[in-house]
Amino acid sequence: MGKIIALVVLFSILNLNAQSVADYNNRGVKKAKEGDYKGAIADYSKAVRFNVVQPVVYYNRAIAKSKNGDIQGALDDYNLAIQYNPYYYNAIMNRGATKYQLGRYMESIQDYDLAIALNPQKYQAYYNRALAKDKTGDVNGCINDYDRVIGINDKFSPAYYFRGTAKYNTEEFIDAIADFNMAIELNPEFREAYSNRGVSRYELGDSQGACTDWKKAASMGLKKAKDKYNSYCNY
Repeated sequence: MGKIIALVVLFSILNLNAQSVADYNNRGVKKAKEGDYKGAIADYSKAVRFNVVQPVVYYNRAIAKSKNGDIQGALDDYNLAIQYNPYYYNAIMNRGATKYQLGRYMESIQDYDLAIALNPQKYQAYYNRALAKDKTGDVNGCINDYDRVIGINDKFSPAYYFRGTAKYNTEEFIDAIADFNMAIELNPEFREAYSNRGVSRYELGDSQGACTDWKKAASMGLKKAKDKYNSYCNY
């Protein structure tokens, strides 16, 4: 009889702890939505003290820490969330982005590799991996990833823009212009795409087209395009 009572008490404590974790987590989420990241972190920290494994609490605290400027602290919490749930897709994605912020590009790529293995149909992991590959100098690798992004979502204008920029860097100016054209078609306010298309056109000897693009980008407030226009066109 005593053992049964002890088990009942134990389960009651566990349920109470689980409820307390949920309450603190929910309160932290509310504070985070209101922009009170320090308050949110305090509530998430109270939640984890109950020793009830809830990867989402570490995940939420990581986001709050990142918003509060504690990038390393955010990384530590993403590590904990993934330690308790190795298949936590959003935590893996965010850890990759955090490592990118810290300049740890190869480690960032490894996280995106893992995210892609978990869900190969989500384009954001390919896109983020392409940005990280570009930082490591793997231009062909990043172009391949932008190809994958466009294969999944052909309406995502940044993929065309960055693929065009990568192709410009490999002196594939005609292909670069085609990508900038698509970026502009999808987003007519994409001033950087006009500016880079202008640079590509200039490389092909199309000074008039280049100046038209730089003037357009300059009219949208892009200083580097204005500088290009004043240096090469304003005569």
